[in-house]
Amino acid sequence: CYISPDLVREFMQDIPVSNLPGVGRSTLSKLNSANIHTCSQLVSSPLSWLIENLGEKTAKTLVQYAQGLDTRSLQHETKSIGVEVNWGIRFETNDEVVRFLRDLCGEVVKRLSACGMRCRSISLKLKI
Repeated sequence: CYISPDLVREFMQDIPVSNLPGVGRSTLSKLNSANIHTCSQLVSSPLSWLIENLGEKTAKTLVQYAQGLDTRSLQHETKSIGVEVNWGIRFETNDEVVRFLRDLCGEVVKRLSACGMRCRSISLKLKI
């Protein structure tokens, strides 16, 4: 989902701090003990208290995240590429089956090439 930059802070206000990257059990326990449960509560907390209890780097980073600021680069890793046919196909001969499977494999090869990828294995799932 896309959120325009001018609505990010408003969107983040009610997000639980437990949803922020880097907030594990220990950090969450410290924040909750100070009655900090949402991003708006985190942002309005004294930075000095956050630094004292979480450390400078963690405190400043979490405040940025709570404001909707994240300078980390996005990395998307494609883990699978597939081709699917969702309608019944009837074959008259084995040659038709082989031709159909070759065409499907050819489509997978095209998609792999377009992504500049190679594969280790190919899986075939049949629902009969």
